Amino acid sequence: MRLGELWRRIAFLLHRKEHLDAIGEEMRLHAELRARAIGAQSVHACDAAQAARRQFGNTTSFKEAAWHAWSFVSLENAWRDLTFGAHVLRANVGFTAMAVLTLALGIGATTAIFSVIDNVLLEPFPYAHQQRLYSLVLHDQASSEPGGRTVFPATEFLDYQQQNRVFEDVMGVAINRALWTTGGPPESVNAPLITANAFQFLGVPPLLGRAASAADASPGSAPVCVMSYSFWRSRFGGDAHVVGQSLTLDGTPRTVIGVMPPRFVFWSADVWIPVQLARGQAGFPQPWFYMLGRLRPGVTLKTADRQLQMLAERMAIKYRPDLYPSRFDLTLQSFADSAVGKFRRTLFTLVAAVGLLLVIACANVASLLLARVGGRRRELAVRTSLGAGWWRIVRQLFLESALLAVLGAAAGCAFAYGGLQVLMAVLPRDTFPDEAVIGLNVRVLAGTIAVTVATALFFGLIPMLGGLREDVNEALKSGGRQHSGFRRSQFRNLLVVAEVAISLVLLSAAGVMMRSFIQEREVQLGVRPQHLLTAEIFLTKGHRTVDEQARFRREFINAMQHVPGVLDVGTSTDFLPFGGAVTAFELPDGTHTEQWTGLVSMISPTLFHTLEVPLLRGRNLSETDIAGKHMVALVNQAFVKKFFPAQDALGQHVGIVTLAHLPQPIPQPWFDIVGVTGDFKNRGVRQPVMPEAFVPYSVSGLGGFSVFVRTAGDPEALGRTLEANALTLDASTMVRHTRTMQDALETEEYAKPRFGLEILTVFAALGVLLVSAGLYSVMSYTVSQRRREMGIRIALGATSADVQALVIGSGMRFVVLGVVVGVIASFAALRLIQNQIWGVSTHDPVTLIGVTGILIVVGVAACYAPALTATHADPAETLRAE
Repeated sequence: MRLGELWRRIAFLLHRKEHLDAIGEEMRLHAELRARAIGAQSVHACDAAQAARRQFGNTTSFKEAAWHAWSFVSLENAWRDLTFGAHVLRANVGFTAMAVLTLALGIGATTAIFSVIDNVLLEPFPYAHQQRLYSLVLHDQASSEPGGRTVFPATEFLDYQQQNRVFEDVMGVAINRALWTTGGPPESVNAPLITANAFQFLGVPPLLGRAASAADASPGSAPVCVMSYSFWRSRFGGDAHVVGQSLTLDGTPRTVIGVMPPRFVFWSADVWIPVQLARGQAGFPQPWFYMLGRLRPGVTLKTADRQLQMLAERMAIKYRPDLYPSRFDLTLQSFADSAVGKFRRTLFTLVAAVGLLLVIACANVASLLLARVGGRRRELAVRTSLGAGWWRIVRQLFLESALLAVLGAAAGCAFAYGGLQVLMAVLPRDTFPDEAVIGLNVRVLAGTIAVTVATALFFGLIPMLGGLREDVNEALKSGGRQHSGFRRSQFRNLLVVAEVAISLVLLSAAGVMMRSFIQEREVQLGVRPQHLLTAEIFLTKGHRTVDEQARFRREFINAMQHVPGVLDVGTSTDFLPFGGAVTAFELPDGTHTEQWTGLVSMISPTLFHTLEVPLLRGRNLSETDIAGKHMVALVNQAFVKKFFPAQDALGQHVGIVTLAHLPQPIPQPWFDIVGVTGDFKNRGVRQPVMPEAFVPYSVSGLGGFSVFVRTAGDPEALGRTLEANALTLDASTMVRHTRTMQDALETEEYAKPRFGLEILTVFAALGVLLVSAGLYSVMSYTVSQRRREMGIRIALGATSADVQALVIGSGMRFVVLGVVVGVIASFAALRLIQNQIWGVSTHDPVTLIGVTGILIVVGVAACYAPALTATHADPAETLRAE
């Protein structure tokens, strides 16, 4: 279409009345001139005008021809159909409200979950090339647990950095805390050490100042640091002149050279300190660096894993046995996976569940639309008989369904916004990266539009097309029978079957997760968590030596034992219920060929009494063992069953390999076993207890420990007292995660399965609600279509009970069929959540029986009201109509 013609059509659209009036005036003038010409031949004036109009032709047809030539005909027809569809929907408020609400539930839930997926899994970070960021994971093949070592000492880090051929660039970061002195009490801040290229590697420009560069970490350069946005706002009030100021960290003045933007929260730092790695790097403890590399374009993960495995085999020759087990795998892990972890599986499960919920919602709307087509048979037949073509009818029906879908999408976005607020409130802590910002964005809204179009096409138009196959003559007969009952509503009945089957899958998933969660909560931990306060205490660089750390721990225990309400205090390097450090064990006369692994923890003698763990044989550790650094150990029952199944463990010697590689190593880490304790969970609630050895805390130090306080009353009330005692001994000490043991279990163990259970339960409940609404609407429509039949049955002697049984039985046939299909489908579908449940099978019979009973009850309830309506059919009215 040429530009001039386009402009002419637009002008006609904007000024249609003026153009049509001008055409009418022009035709009137032509008719008058023709009438005058005819009148000149001595014809009567009236006859001349009529003759002129006959010769001129149909003026309305000329106007329509001009309209077709000058206007956007298809758009205007579509607008008329859309306007008519809006009038139809407004005239049927009940139907429209139910359809829009149904779609809004499905689309809203889909949009909310997709928002989480998009912001947590697809684009969680603000960093450049985030999809190509990977870390190294060294996995010990002797361990059945996933994951492994992801940090490397400086020399090993540099070897991997310089010899790999799969990364185009590599950065490193190491855990570090620093004392910030400001003239008052020093404050411990999170100040990770970061390689000087890190800011260029991550590709995020600073908010203020500049980022660190290689020159800032070179020998002889002035000490600098880069500040995080949250630290800048909380400590400096957002002062724009902070750049250039000095922070004294660990006694060293460092110039602030930049402030990073809000989403740059790498490693949850307060400040970042750029460093340059060197071989044989000194320090206490020697920092180990997490390696993050950017994969070269075109390099596949399979190729990268293979090349890195070969490189690691060469490294193992150099660094074994200190850093490499006898058998290992070195693989790549995406940065997003390392941040999200196991929660990724939960999110994908929710995507599958919300997809099923959307299918139920769309099938429900399809049933409603199909029922409306049956009720509009006469209207469609009249329009067809008056000349409306197949395409015009299809377009009208499509635009009506599309309008419903748009209204449902608009309401769904509102539901999604509210649902996101609820999701953010119930999401467990630390389930997604701090950098992720969850909200509705362009991609999410685009996905909503795509869902809307699919809804309009597949669940709005297709059912309506069935109405076009009706016989026009039959539909126009005033007394035509409309037996669109149970037998002739096959597609609608199939939709009911599908809804019931999908709902049963959702209910089964929620049911097995509920059973799994209950089983998990009933697991015996081996300790009594009631009246138990826990905290993690980190000692700063003021306590470097083992003796200094042991003295702090001894003084802290003594201070807490004198607090009123405290029954006992114990310390450990364990973080219950996840245990201590992983180690290899050596036995002097073992004949085994595989590497024996377990856990080791450095404890106080009061730990087991505090946790109420029984001592089964031998003796406990004593204060003499602590003071003398005696090389004695206690072991748990799992240790005895694994390594001494046929002999007495007491008096045996055990080598604890990890203790030889601590910052202050034990050269000959051989210990005498002096006691055996009961088992308690040390690698999560779901996993069996690992073999574990417990040694005096004075033999070495890790710079921190966990404390457990048994109280007579509410343990939470002593949280501030615990923190105050630690800070009194050393103002630079950092106390974290002060909470009750029960709260710790809720947060660390039960929060994620509870979240999956809650969301799946909500989806399953919505699915049941939609199924009941869909079944009710189908049965109500079917009863209305068979009202005449019901009247005849009653006239022939059928009782109300007979009619109710007929209607309920007819509806329940499809419910039962849906249940059968759903049970079969659940056997395959629930395998997706097998790794998220524990202690129960995916085809748990108790769950299947329970959800089947729920759907049967819902089906009977949904059919009861239409069945009751059917009994009110008037036989006299029916016979008069016949």
